[in-house]
Amino acid sequence: VRRARAGSVDPIVVHCSAGIGRTGVLILMETAACLVEANEPVYPLDIVRGQYTFVCESILRAYNDGIIKPLAEYQKR
Repeated sequence: VRRARAGSVDPIVVHCSAGIGRTGVLILMETAACLVEANEPVYPLDIVRGQYTFVCESILRAYNDGIIKPLAEYQKR
């Protein structure tokens, strides 16, 4: 993925079925690699917690902005 991104400013989107398998591992490894390159300590559990918080806050923001419908809307079908 890093080789594919070299010289590009465009983001790469990776997703697996639940978003916690391959996607989670890729995010963890990319974040850890960036920390190593910056000579920062790597604490995998802190990275996972930070990403989890980010995802939860993003979902709440999307729900509050009306981008994501309430579950009841999907169950009506």
